[in-house]
Amino acid sequence: MFALSPFILGLSIMGSSTTEASSISEKEYEQKTEVQLSNIFNETSLSSLDLKGTNLTKSIAQLSDEEFDRFMYNVVKNNDESTDTLTKKLDEVGVEFAIKPKGNEGISINAVKSNDVTLTAYSSKRSGDSYYRISGMWDASIGEVYSATEDPVSIEWDPSAATYYGSAGDNNVSSVSDVGQKGQGIVMFTVVDDGQFDGYATVYVTKKSSSQLFYGIKYIHSYSTFNADVGGEAGINFERGGITGGFTFNIQQKTNVVTWQKWDDNTLYY
Repeated sequence: MFALSPFILGLSIMGSSTTEASSISEKEYEQKTEVQLSNIFNETSLSSLDLKGTNLTKSIAQLSDEEFDRFMYNVVKNNDESTDTLTKKLDEVGVEFAIKPKGNEGISINAVKSNDVTLTAYSSKRSGDSYYRISGMWDASIGEVYSATEDPVSIEWDPSAATYYGSAGDNNVSSVSDVGQKGQGIVMFTVVDDGQFDGYATVYVTKKSSSQLFYGIKYIHSYSTFNADVGGEAGINFERGGITGGFTFNIQQKTNVVTWQKWDDNTLYY
C-alpha cells in the first residue's frame, strides 16, 4: 500500500468517524489510506480542486478495488454538499458518479424500523477501469438490539444492459453470499446486523450495447419480537419480474420475527 502524505496534498487529515469500522478500532479504520483520502476529498472545495486535483486523482488511481469501494462509501456517507457539487468534484478527480438526492427521514426507537435506515444506490467508474460499479449503502440512525436472522441485501440490475464482472461487500458487516443468479441480474449479500450495521455492497459490471443501466438495492431487515435465539441466515427465494427486469428475491418468514424491506434505484448512463 502506498503512503499517503497530507503534506503532499496540502491538507491536514481530520478524522470523520463511520460505523463501518465496528470490527476494528476507530483509530485503525481512520488510519486507512482510503479513509484518509476520502476525508481530504470531502474537505476540499470544488474551487480548490484545481490546485489539489492532480494529486488526488493520482492517489485515487492507485487504490485497489477494495480500497476504492471504501473510499466511495466514505465520500458518499460523509458528504455534506449538494449532489450536483459532489458529482462535479468527483468528475474533477477522474470518477464518473451518479446518485439521486435524498430527503430527511424520521427516527423511531427500540428495534430498528424502516425509517431508521437510509438506503442509497449510486454508481461510479474510476478513470482507467474497464468496468462500472453499481453500489448500495445503508445508514442506520440507531443500532439493532433485537437482531434476528442476518439481513439479506441484493444488488439488482437489468441483465440485458450489463454483464457481471465481480462483486464485493465491505468485509466488515457485509459479505457476498450468492452469485449463482448473476446472469439474471442479481447478487446477494449477507449483513450482520447485531449492533450498528452501517455498510455497503458493490457489484462490478461491464456494459453491453445499451446506453443506460437501471439498477437498485433491496434490503430486507429482520428483528425479533422478543428475546429469542432466532439467528442465522434468512431463507432466500429468487423470483422473476424484478423491477430492474432481472431477478429479485424474498425471504421465508420465521416465527417471532418481524421483517420490513426497503428499495432504492438509480440509472447509470454510459
